[in-house]
Amino acid sequence: GRTANACGGCVALEAEPGAVCGTCPLKIATCVGVDAVTCDTPDIPPLGGTLGRDSYYFGTEARATFTYSFAMGATEVTQRQWSALDFPLDPGHRCPDCPVEQITFAQAVAFANAASEREGLDACYFANGLVYTLAHAQRQPPTLPSWRRGVECMGYRIPTEAEWEAAARYGLRQLDVTYGRALSEVAWFVETSNQQTHEVGCLRPTSLGLYDVIGNVREITWDAWGTLPTEPVTDYYNDGRVLGSTTRSSDFFATSRDSNLLARTQSSPIEPQALVGLRLVRTVR
Repeated sequence: GRTANACGGCVALEAEPGAVCGTCPLKIATCVGVDAVTCDTPDIPPLGGTLGRDSYYFGTEARATFTYSFAMGATEVTQRQWSALDFPLDPGHRCPDCPVEQITFAQAVAFANAASEREGLDACYFANGLVYTLAHAQRQPPTLPSWRRGVECMGYRIPTEAEWEAAARYGLRQLDVTYGRALSEVAWFVETSNQQTHEVGCLRPTSLGLYDVIGNVREITWDAWGTLPTEPVTDYYNDGRVLGSTTRSSDFFATSRDSNLLARTQSSPIEPQALVGLRLVRTVR
């Protein structure tokens, strides 16, 4: 009922209804915190997390809390999962179980909607009253989406920056940015990656079962780029689009010094970005 990569990860699920991993190649995105193979829907309690620093190394931190529960994909979306929903792959490095990269923010939200449609879930993103699709993302310039129901939407979506960090740093001591392990155990970076992506799920996961949170590719979030809040926040996200999108973590081309959970970078919301991929979330309440 599933296709495993060379590392044993359940990364491309094509089972029949009622089988081990459900009907969608992204069903595993609802499995964090319970069981990343049986794919039971988890009941993750509302997370409390710390928003990252406003640069790679220094800045203020603000406590973030959530009034809802959410689940995050155990792995970054792979090239196999991306192309299975008829989304175009970059003609460069081909590796079916490596994370997709060279994508746009617009494509990422269109993909989340396509994954929701595949599972019969509500779409989260719209444009001019219509469900946001790949056609919107491929226009020049692309039409930017709206997230009109916010976290009330139960379909697949890209994480807010606060969700991303709360899940990535779940259970960590405040200054622990490599999970108490050698960096090479948890991340692909320039000294170990041979300057290319690697199959998802090959390194050690976090306590929530998330793989490749550091390294491999940077991950798109919903938030526009900007200064992080300095006071405690609840259900926080930055909904503007003027300054570009925020990506989190580091990538396979980052040095060991620059590879950590605090990394946040600005990227164009409409131009393909090298070294950038995505990980999906769902509100599960």
